[in-house]
Amino acid sequence: MIRLYHLYPDLMDLYGDYANLLMLSRALTRAGYENEIVKRSLIDRFDLSDAGFVYIGSGRESRQKRAMAHLLRNKETFRDAVRRGVPVLLTGNAMEMIGKSVTDKDGVRHEGLGLASFESVEGTKRLVSDEIVRWGEEKLVGFINKSSEIRGVEKPLFHVEFGLGNAGEEKEEGYAEGNLFATHLIGPILVKNPAFLLKMTSLAAKAEIKADAIRDKYADEAFAITLSELSRRAETETKSNI
Repeated sequence: MIRLYHLYPDLMDLYGDYANLLMLSRALTRAGYENEIVKRSLIDRFDLSDAGFVYIGSGRESRQKRAMAHLLRNKETFRDAVRRGVPVLLTGNAMEMIGKSVTDKDGVRHEGLGLASFESVEGTKRLVSDEIVRWGEEKLVGFINKSSEIRGVEKPLFHVEFGLGNAGEEKEEGYAEGNLFATHLIGPILVKNPAFLLKMTSLAAKAEIKADAIRDKYADEAFAITLSELSRRAETETKSNI
């Protein structure tokens, strides 16, 4: 049984990103792996000893601070899961929680887990953009809606071809080290991107899963249409700026 831990589903609950775990669970089932989604939040015992996958989604800035403070009190348990190689996916502003700190729009600094050396600073306006990013040989699509800029990311996850990066218009987005993956891309990312879903499924299963085992033709078609439309937009905007 593969246990997929969803941390703080009641706090970090924006943009329908809970569907990331639903998609992962369905993919594992299609590939023949029994699995269950385990929800844990502030009032629950924090134990990841049997976790096969850990996920945290996006939340409002105030709720992010509550979740981050609780995670900080349990950071050794979380760190231990990361050290053991448990695959971890953080989306939206959950990414910011693993850095050194998050400074809010009032200038108050909130300590992060320190798993990565980057720092996040919130502004007073939203940064919103559709996205095309490159991940190895693959292109992925998504959407960003955030109020922060993230500086000092040494190990970015994606290269941005269209849209925003960790800090404004820079060309790097997200963070990755080992089996820890963090990105501000929402959508949800595993719903929009079959290739990235396949990677997460293989990590959770601890086996190389073939694409045909989890293929969803509707997801493939939706990805192709989205990538085509965003690529057309990117080309148009590039020409208009010349």
